[in-house]
Amino acid sequence: MTIVAVVAVLLAATLTGGGFGDPSDAQLGFGPSSTVALGEVPTSVAPSLTAAGRIAYVTPGGDVVVAAADGSDPLTVGAGAVVNQSGLAPLAWSPVGDRIAYVRDDGALVLASTDAEEPPIIAATNAIVSPTASEKILSFDVTSTAVAYLAAGVNGAPHAAVALYDGPSSGEIVPLTDPTTRIPEEFRFSPLDPVLYLQSRSTDTGLSLPIALVDPFNHSPFDSPLNAADPAFAPDGSKVYGVIELGASQLVSINVVDAKFELLRDQDRICGPQPSPDGNRIAYGAGKTCNELWVMRSDGTDARRVAKLSGRSTFAGATLSWSLDGTVVSHAACRLGAEEAPSCGGGYLDIDVTTGVVSRRAEAGSVLREYRPLIKPLKATIEMRGPIRYDGGMVVRSSQAPQLLQRPRDAVVTVHAFDDRDERRAFDLKLLTTTDSLYVNGTIRIQDPAADFDEEVFVFGQILVQSYRFGVFRGIWIRSSSMPFKTGLIDLTVYR
Repeated sequence: MTIVAVVAVLLAATLTGGGFGDPSDAQLGFGPSSTVALGEVPTSVAPSLTAAGRIAYVTPGGDVVVAAADGSDPLTVGAGAVVNQSGLAPLAWSPVGDRIAYVRDDGALVLASTDAEEPPIIAATNAIVSPTASEKILSFDVTSTAVAYLAAGVNGAPHAAVALYDGPSSGEIVPLTDPTTRIPEEFRFSPLDPVLYLQSRSTDTGLSLPIALVDPFNHSPFDSPLNAADPAFAPDGSKVYGVIELGASQLVSINVVDAKFELLRDQDRICGPQPSPDGNRIAYGAGKTCNELWVMRSDGTDARRVAKLSGRSTFAGATLSWSLDGTVVSHAACRLGAEEAPSCGGGYLDIDVTTGVVSRRAEAGSVLREYRPLIKPLKATIEMRGPIRYDGGMVVRSSQAPQLLQRPRDAVVTVHAFDDRDERRAFDLKLLTTTDSLYVNGTIRIQDPAADFDEEVFVFGQILVQSYRFGVFRGIWIRSSSMPFKTGLIDLTVYR
């Protein structure tokens, strides 16, 4: 990534390295943060999380259907969807809800229009659904320009790949794994970061490998400490939830920046944790046969059983899927067969998480509800040290967030950010970037009447950046308006 692109995501990026941590609201003087949901990054705002959203499912005949939240008004948008050995057909919603991805029986990776008003996009022609693969092998990136899928390589050997279907690189296929070393089983993009998690097995031993993280630009996975089953990203991309087996099942959250584990819950068995669209709750299966649906707060408190299925029915195998408004969790109709392997088919389940009422809907091999990445308010903190001192924080006006996520068109980056709580507090940042240097230089002006502070200084330093959630500019400031020059250190931290 060039330094120009790095600066483009400074105001929505996540920190990597450098000894920095993700500061808490309390540390920075902010109160409890609210959240807003944005659609396509960087320019459009998604529907409110108060709306239930739509649902997609695959019929026993392979038709791909999009319907209203309660299953009414079904609309067939595709056909020939391929299923795995459990009877599940992988599906993926685009972040703005205009496309649904599935694998067709002729090997096409189809991006169907969810209102059937646009012709389908064929993003690739070598897509497969291997018998042992999870249904979680299709995933759009947050910019809605690429989709991850399982591809057939030499002699049909499966490998993970990303198909670019929009923008200047449209038509390019980026391989993510080497079929001679890994057998991919499950992978998904982070809701906000340009990275995927990957679950795979060794081609030599057949044993499961640690969860790997994959950067599509570097094309190669790297193992991580995220050694947990059933991984699921938090809707803001800040954590991965998963299950660790240590006698009992332990549901944990894993910080994606520092890989720190936090134990949230332990029970006799836990499967398929899935966070709610607002990030405040987690639904999961539990019980000896995973036939119980539980919901708890995302900090592990207030766990309660919502529903219990009878007979051999189970919440294992398929994905739990929340409605956008957080009132309903859906799941394919799965039953435990021989050797406890789940088999899915029949009327899919809608479970009201408040009342526990279970409703049977249309017959389906897979079911997936519409989702939105969760983008929290953008916060900025600035600390100047030396002869001129300043330490303050602000919440960037929400209407500016889409603009701040856009990639710059030239080498001069200009940002004017107001505090959403007091527009008199602001900072102006002008940086000159080059593709051949790790450094940037320019000016920053900080206006904070409450602190009786209004200064403009020259700055020179580096930007450390990883994603769309957290970034930092660290360098030196110089004021040359009077002699002798004054200089010191400056940190500008931006995070969600």
